[in-house]
Parts: sequence; structure tokens; C-alpha cells
Amino acid sequence: MVTFTLPAQLREHVYGRPELFHRLFFTAASQALKQILADPKHTGFHQSGFFGVLQTWTQDMLYHPHIHFIVPGVGLDPKGRLISLSNPRFLVYAQVLADRCRTLMLLALQSQALLPADLIEALWKIDWVTDVQAAGSGYHAVKYLGQYVHRSVISDSRIASVHTDLVTIRVKQRECENYRPIRLQPLEFIRRYLLHVLPARFHRIRYYGFLHPRACPTLQLLQTLLDAAMADPQPAPKTLPGDSTLACPDCGHPMTLTSHLPRAPPYLPFQAFLLALAA
Repeated sequence: MVTFTLPAQLREHVYGRPELFHRLFFTAASQALKQILADPKHTGFHQSGFFGVLQTWTQDMLYHPHIHFIVPGVGLDPKGRLISLSNPRFLVYAQVLADRCRTLMLLALQSQALLPADLIEALWKIDWVTDVQAAGSGYHAVKYLGQYVHRSVISDSRIASVHTDLVTIRVKQRECENYRPIRLQPLEFIRRYLLHVLPARFHRIRYYGFLHPRACPTLQLLQTLLDAAMADPQPAPKTLPGDSTLACPDCGHPMTLTSHLPRAPPYLPFQAFLLALAA
């Protein structure tokens, strides 16, 4: 899993234009990852695939935008041949990705004149933060990111009490795995909550490379080259003697067709592919 973090010096300028800055951040981070993966000095993945999830909050509801990318350890070379990581626990150096993301992001901000020149010059001189961690099969990483997709900034269980002039929330301490209370004024609580409301029609999850919905042929090619071991098909239902009617596997009585289910969501093939990589 690769995580890109937006520097603190830049965050205060995002408040008024989150859609613009989040879009530029997604573009810079994904391009940096794609370019470094395609470099023969690193992995040589001429065609790579990954998906990213934007998260903007911390435990205490402060603004901390960062993007988590799940990156499979396989790709295709320029001739369409399968290549994989020599060391499955190492992808690329984190600082290389951070420097490339910084370059792409600041060039985009400079070309559009979105920030003062002195601020951009200062951002060139600081080290941006990027983290690269091995995620194994990716199951736990996907489960972890799912919390930011299906949950809000703060869950009801972390709101300890609500009074007219005070809201108390519980914040998890990573060092000791305990919770400590934080007391906020109601307006401050609302302000922090609204910091993380995304613009309308903004996509928090984005797919790239062979994991993009339009790249199904490339994904199928990878599955073929990997000889991916998919789940065994379910056995065919039993039929009644001398009849084509399906029988219930539990009681043995005839079953009646009531409706047709819609096709599976487009993300299910990707989930099966990731599980196949781990097998």
C-alpha cells in the first residue's frame, strides 16, 4: 500500500477550493506512481494497475488529506510480457515517489497560478511524505480502506457526550491503543466535520491502469498469464427424475423461478483478481 500525504503548508489553501486541489492531488500522485513503476530502474511495469482512496481526516477530525493506493505486484513490459516483483515485500523507495509527486503537483499549481510564488518556492525545499508498506494479499488493506468509504468522519460510538456548550469525542491513541477524551465547542465540532464534506459528484475512489473498468481486456490477459486460480464453480443443482425442474438442495421439492438478479457490480472482478494474486 502506497500513501501520499499533502504537506501541512499546503492544506490551508485547499479549504476554499477542495475539488480543484483534490483533483490535482489525485492526478499528481497517480502519475508519479505510474511513472516510477514504468521506470526500468525500479519495477519496469510498462502497464501497471492500482486504485486509490482519498481520506481527509484524522482521529480528532482535523484536516489531513492523503491518498492510499493499493498496488498489485505485477505488470506488463513494453512487449506485453508478464513481470513481477523480485521481492514481493518491496515495491519502490518511498522518497522517490514523494519527490516525483512533489514535482508534478507543484508544476501544476505553478502553471495555473493557484499559489503565490514564494509559497511554491518554499514547498520545493521541503520533503514531502510518502509511505510504502507491503500489504500481503491486500485483503486487510482493502478492508481498512473500506472504513473510509462507508463511514463518516466520526462514528456515533466515538461521541461520548453532547451538551449545549460542549461536545466530547473519544480519540484513539495509537501508542497504547486506548482512547482519550477531547472536548470541543459545538461550532468547532461542526466546523471540523464540514471540512471533510466532498464536493458534489467528486469520486473518492479512482481506478487506474489495468484495474480501470475500461481495461478489462488487459486484466483478462494478466489473469491468463498468471493462470489465476479462481474459485471452483458451484456444483450444478439437482433435477427431479424425468423432469427439467430444479430441486431444492435442502428439502428436495421443486423450485420456481421468481426473478432474475442483475449482473455483478464492476468491482467484483477486481476483488477476485486481487485474491487470485495472493493464491
